[in-house]
Amino acid sequence: MSRKDPPGRQQPSSRRIDWKRLGVWVGSMAAVAGLTAVVLTGVDAADGSRPEAPEGTETVPVDDPIHVPGGVDYPVVPPAGGEHDPTPLACGFYDFIVPDENVVHSMEHGVVWVTYQPGVSEEELDILRDIGDARETIVSLLPDQGSAIIGTAWAAQIRLDSATDPRLEQFVNAFRDAPSSPEPLAGCAGGAVPSRP
Repeated sequence: MSRKDPPGRQQPSSRRIDWKRLGVWVGSMAAVAGLTAVVLTGVDAADGSRPEAPEGTETVPVDDPIHVPGGVDYPVVPPAGGEHDPTPLACGFYDFIVPDENVVHSMEHGVVWVTYQPGVSEEELDILRDIGDARETIVSLLPDQGSAIIGTAWAAQIRLDSATDPRLEQFVNAFRDAPSSPEPLAGCAGGAVPSRP
Protein backbone atom coordinates (compact mmCIF):
# COMPACT_ATOMS: atom_id res chain seq x y z
CA MET A 1 0.00 0.00 0.00
CA SER A 2 1.55 3.30 -1.01
CA ARG A 3 1.41 6.30 1.26
CA LYS A 4 0.45 9.63 -0.29
CA ASP A 5 1.90 12.91 1.01
CA PRO A 6 -0.58 15.58 1.97
CA PRO A 7 -1.24 18.20 -0.73
CA GLY A 8 1.38 21.00 -0.87
CA ARG A 9 4.11 18.93 0.78
CA GLN A 10 7.32 18.72 -1.23
CA GLN A 11 9.41 15.62 -1.56
CA PRO A 12 12.94 16.04 -0.12
CA SER A 13 15.30 17.50 -2.68
CA SER A 14 18.23 15.45 -3.83
CA ARG A 15 20.26 18.57 -4.70
CA ARG A 16 23.73 18.69 -3.27
CA ILE A 17 25.30 21.74 -1.68
CA ASP A 18 27.97 23.25 -3.89
CA TRP A 19 30.54 23.87 -1.14
CA LYS A 20 32.98 25.60 -3.48
CA ARG A 21 30.39 28.13 -4.63
CA LEU A 22 29.19 28.66 -1.06
CA GLY A 23 32.79 29.22 0.10
CA VAL A 24 33.42 31.81 -2.62
CA TRP A 25 30.18 33.60 -1.72
CA VAL A 26 30.95 33.66 2.03
CA GLY A 27 34.51 34.83 1.36
CA SER A 28 33.27 37.63 -0.88
CA MET A 29 30.78 38.82 1.73
CA ALA A 30 33.49 38.80 4.41
CA ALA A 31 35.77 40.89 2.19
CA VAL A 32 33.00 43.40 1.53
CA ALA A 33 32.20 43.62 5.25
CA GLY A 34 35.87 44.17 6.09
CA LEU A 35 36.25 46.89 3.47
CA THR A 36 33.07 48.58 4.70
CA ALA A 37 34.42 48.58 8.26
CA VAL A 38 37.66 50.17 7.09
CA VAL A 39 35.85 52.87 5.13
CA LEU A 40 33.39 53.66 7.91
CA THR A 41 35.77 53.64 10.84
CA GLY A 42 38.93 55.02 9.29
CA VAL A 43 40.87 51.97 10.39
CA ASP A 44 44.26 51.51 8.73
CA ALA A 45 43.90 48.48 6.47
CA ALA A 46 47.59 47.60 6.78
CA ASP A 47 47.51 46.59 10.43
CA GLY A 48 43.88 47.03 11.48
CA SER A 49 44.58 49.96 13.79
CA ARG A 50 43.20 53.49 13.95
CA PRO A 51 45.62 56.40 13.24
CA GLU A 52 47.11 57.83 16.42
CA ALA A 53 46.12 61.24 17.75
CA PRO A 54 48.74 63.83 16.77
CA GLU A 55 51.13 65.49 19.17
CA GLY A 56 49.41 68.37 20.93
CA THR A 57 46.04 66.65 21.29
CA GLU A 58 44.51 67.34 24.68
CA THR A 59 41.87 65.38 26.58
CA VAL A 60 38.93 67.57 27.56
CA PRO A 61 36.68 66.57 30.48
CA VAL A 62 33.02 66.57 29.40
CA ASP A 63 29.63 66.03 31.03
CA ASP A 64 27.30 63.17 30.15
CA PRO A 65 25.71 63.29 26.68
CA ILE A 66 22.20 64.31 27.72
CA HIS A 67 19.61 65.94 25.43
CA VAL A 68 18.43 69.26 26.83
CA PRO A 69 16.16 71.99 25.46
CA GLY A 70 17.62 75.45 24.94
CA GLY A 71 21.17 76.71 25.24
CA VAL A 72 24.05 75.18 27.17
CA ASP A 73 26.80 77.14 28.93
CA TYR A 74 29.91 75.17 27.94
CA PRO A 75 33.13 75.59 29.96
CA VAL A 76 35.39 75.18 26.89
CA VAL A 77 35.34 77.11 23.58
CA PRO A 78 34.62 75.33 21.34
CA PRO A 79 32.85 72.69 23.44
CA ALA A 80 34.11 69.10 23.24
CA GLY A 81 31.05 67.29 24.53
CA GLY A 82 28.41 67.20 27.23
CA GLU A 83 24.75 68.18 27.21
CA HIS A 84 23.37 69.09 23.80
CA ASP A 85 20.37 69.74 21.57
CA PRO A 86 18.24 66.72 20.55
CA THR A 87 19.01 67.42 16.86
CA PRO A 88 22.52 67.01 15.40
CA LEU A 89 23.95 69.50 12.90
CA ALA A 90 24.39 68.41 9.29
CA CYS A 91 28.00 67.90 8.29
CA GLY A 92 29.63 70.36 5.91
CA PHE A 93 31.51 73.64 5.61
CA TYR A 94 29.94 76.77 7.12
CA ASP A 95 31.54 80.19 6.80
CA PHE A 96 29.51 81.44 9.76
CA ILE A 97 28.94 80.58 13.42
CA VAL A 98 26.80 77.48 14.00
CA PRO A 99 24.91 76.43 17.17
CA ASP A 100 27.26 74.70 19.61
CA GLU A 101 24.49 72.51 21.02
CA ASN A 102 23.73 70.94 17.63
CA VAL A 103 27.39 70.36 16.81
CA VAL A 104 27.98 68.67 20.16
CA HIS A 105 25.20 66.22 19.27
CA SER A 106 26.99 65.51 15.97
CA MET A 107 30.26 64.94 17.84
CA GLU A 108 28.44 62.45 20.07
CA HIS A 109 27.93 60.54 16.79
CA GLY A 110 31.63 60.49 15.93
CA VAL A 111 31.79 63.72 13.90
CA VAL A 112 34.92 65.92 14.07
CA TRP A 113 34.44 69.69 14.30
CA VAL A 114 37.05 72.08 12.92
CA THR A 115 36.67 75.77 13.77
CA TYR A 116 38.61 78.72 12.42
CA GLN A 117 39.02 82.40 13.22
CA PRO A 118 38.38 85.17 10.68
CA GLY A 119 41.41 86.21 8.66
CA VAL A 120 42.73 82.80 7.59
CA SER A 121 44.38 82.74 4.15
CA GLU A 122 42.68 81.58 0.95
CA GLU A 123 44.97 78.54 0.95
CA GLU A 124 43.74 77.63 4.43
CA LEU A 125 40.10 78.20 3.45
CA ASP A 126 40.57 75.76 0.55
CA ILE A 127 41.94 73.15 2.98
CA LEU A 128 39.07 73.79 5.39
CA ARG A 129 36.47 73.49 2.60
CA ASP A 130 37.97 70.14 1.60
CA ILE A 131 37.76 68.94 5.20
CA GLY A 132 34.15 70.14 5.44
CA ASP A 133 33.29 68.28 2.24
CA ALA A 134 34.69 65.02 3.65
CA ARG A 135 32.45 62.59 5.49
CA GLU A 136 31.62 63.04 9.16
CA THR A 137 33.16 66.50 9.56
CA ILE A 138 31.84 69.98 10.32
CA VAL A 139 33.91 73.11 9.66
CA SER A 140 32.70 76.50 10.85
CA LEU A 141 33.77 80.02 11.69
CA LEU A 142 34.28 80.74 15.39
CA PRO A 143 35.75 84.15 16.32
CA ASP A 144 37.52 84.66 19.65
CA GLN A 145 38.37 81.01 20.15
CA GLY A 146 41.95 81.74 21.16
CA SER A 147 43.68 79.85 18.30
CA ALA A 148 43.56 80.21 14.52
CA ILE A 149 42.39 76.62 14.01
CA ILE A 150 40.92 74.17 16.51
CA GLY A 151 40.08 70.53 15.85
CA THR A 152 37.53 69.11 18.28
CA ALA A 153 36.14 65.63 18.78
CA TRP A 154 34.28 64.15 21.73
CA ALA A 155 36.53 64.83 24.77
CA ALA A 156 39.55 65.69 22.57
CA GLN A 157 40.93 68.89 21.09
CA ILE A 158 43.95 70.26 19.27
CA ARG A 159 44.83 73.95 18.82
CA LEU A 160 46.85 74.92 15.76
CA ASP A 161 48.30 78.07 14.20
CA SER A 162 47.37 77.12 10.65
CA ALA A 163 45.15 74.79 8.64
CA THR A 164 48.29 73.80 6.70
CA ASP A 165 49.61 72.02 9.80
CA PRO A 166 49.57 68.27 8.91
CA ARG A 167 48.35 67.49 12.43
CA LEU A 168 44.91 68.81 11.49
CA GLU A 169 44.31 66.04 8.97
CA GLN A 170 45.85 63.51 11.36
CA PHE A 171 43.45 64.65 14.11
CA VAL A 172 40.43 64.31 11.81
CA ASN A 173 41.49 60.81 10.74
CA ALA A 174 42.19 59.73 14.31
CA PHE A 175 38.86 60.83 15.77
CA ARG A 176 36.30 60.60 12.97
CA ASP A 177 33.90 57.76 13.92
CA ALA A 178 36.22 56.93 16.81
CA PRO A 179 35.03 54.60 19.57
CA SER A 180 35.91 57.37 22.06
CA SER A 181 32.66 59.11 21.04
CA PRO A 182 29.51 57.85 22.79
CA GLU A 183 27.73 56.82 19.57
CA PRO A 184 30.37 56.27 16.87
CA LEU A 185 29.18 55.70 13.30
CA ALA A 186 25.79 57.35 13.97
CA GLY A 187 26.97 60.26 11.79
CA CYS A 188 25.19 63.47 10.93
CA ALA A 189 22.85 62.34 8.16
CA GLY A 190 19.49 64.00 8.59
CA GLY A 191 20.96 66.70 10.82
CA ALA A 192 19.73 70.27 10.93
CA VAL A 193 21.09 72.65 8.30
CA PRO A 194 21.56 76.05 9.93
CA SER A 195 20.66 79.21 8.08
CA ARG A 196 23.13 82.04 7.77
CA PRO A 197 22.59 84.57 10.57
